[in-house]
Amino acid sequence: MKYACKNCNFRFEKDVDVEVMKCPYCNRYEAFRERSAEELLEEED
Repeated sequence: MKYACKNCNFRFEKDVDVEVMKCPYCNRYEAFRERSAEELLEEED
């Protein structure tokens, strides 16, 4: 899964599928899972 931190904009990948994760760069719980293009398109339906 791909994650991006809203605090420092650091992007990283983890095998864990959780909505919010601790950023390995700034150590804040502001890293959110980035959704794929397919997930975003399915959401519009």
